Amino acid sequence: MAEQRIKTRFYLATDLAPGAEFRLDPAEQCGRLSVPEVREPLDLGALIAGWPAERRLLLCAETGAARPLAQALSEVAAGDEGSVAPWTAPRAVMTGPEGGLAESELDALRNLPFVTPVGLGPPCAPVRYGGARRAGLLAGGARRWAAPAAVPGARPSLKRANARETLTPCRHAPEPHMSAPLHSKGEPITSKAQLVSYLEAGCKPSEAWRIGTEHEKFAYTLEDLRPLPYEGERGIRAILEGLAARFGWEPVLENGNPIALTKDGCSITLEPGGQFELSGAPLETVHETCDEVNTHLAQVKEIAEPLGIGMVGFGFLPKWRREDITWMPKGRYKIMGAYMPTKGNLGLDMMLRTCTVQVNLDFDSEADMVKKFRVSLALQPVATALFANSPFTEGRPNGFLSFRSHVWTDADPDRCGILPFVFEDGMGFERYAEH
Repeated sequence: MAEQRIKTRFYLATDLAPGAEFRLDPAEQCGRLSVPEVREPLDLGALIAGWPAERRLLLCAETGAARPLAQALSEVAAGDEGSVAPWTAPRAVMTGPEGGLAESELDALRNLPFVTPVGLGPPCAPVRYGGARRAGLLAGGARRWAAPAAVPGARPSLKRANARETLTPCRHAPEPHMSAPLHSKGEPITSKAQLVSYLEAGCKPSEAWRIGTEHEKFAYTLEDLRPLPYEGERGIRAILEGLAARFGWEPVLENGNPIALTKDGCSITLEPGGQFELSGAPLETVHETCDEVNTHLAQVKEIAEPLGIGMVGFGFLPKWRREDITWMPKGRYKIMGAYMPTKGNLGLDMMLRTCTVQVNLDFDSEADMVKKFRVSLALQPVATALFANSPFTEGRPNGFLSFRSHVWTDADPDRCGILPFVFEDGMGFERYAEH
């Protein structure tokens, strides 16, 4: 048994580093008593050119049609694919690097007679663990693998059971909405592995991908443009209670105070300074998102207009000071309010005087997450320039087109700004959890 590293179009240097520590742990998880040999890297083209036709190659296909893994292994064991060699013949399994295989590479491989595309679903371990896991797959033998019952949202994983390796479904835990209030504190975090597993659990097949948007705005009184307090006939609480009474939103209470609303997968939440936020439902298209936002704005207007209240979307509050802003009655904001001044000079401004519109996107694998993360970070300067609309602070020009973006440069250096390591080799769930 051996692991042959390959050089593909999107490979990273770290993909080819042997890394014994990344082979021992997954080998143990798969019940192996030995660690596979790791051979020197070869170009994919050279590898395929010298490939023996009688040797079966199971291709873990990232896109396109592919058999479920258990079905493919059962067919290989039975030798029922005509000219293709049965399981008793030499075999191998191939997956792409963290960057994935290029479509041209996948197409070329699919057309080879000795290749069978198989689907593994979203990974249950970081990509770099794949070699030892695949070795465990092959060592198990086809007759040791059984097709699991269909489980909605399930993904395959390798699990040790009754002294042999068995393919079992790894069920996704229910995921809280991206911006909705949490109804449970969850389990205590005692290890980095828990954080990595949580990120991995976010992998979804492309047909389950959704778009979620968050839309924030400042509320103010029309006659003097002052920010709203929480309490009072013309306060944030009054708007929340009006939306609940007229449109059927369900209030979320903290110490008896409504601090959010929920309905049909959406939430209306409050930022620390009373910024009014729609945390949208996961939707299939941007057109549905547009309808959702317009419906929300129409409902808010119906409640706010009779009270002489308006709302506006600016990146930074253009007129009022921090001292003029009322803190919302949420316990975690007290903690954040005490913490932020210890890290930067503008953290409280970020909390009290900024608004944003942001989008949340799904991913199907660790590699897909890395690609989208890198692209989104690279586009940040462009997005900032396109939507810059915060040139005023406390009623005067501040010298910026986007003062909001400047605020984030002096809020919390441990958490904010462009993250250089995202563009480095080895970026993945574990590296982000370490950050």
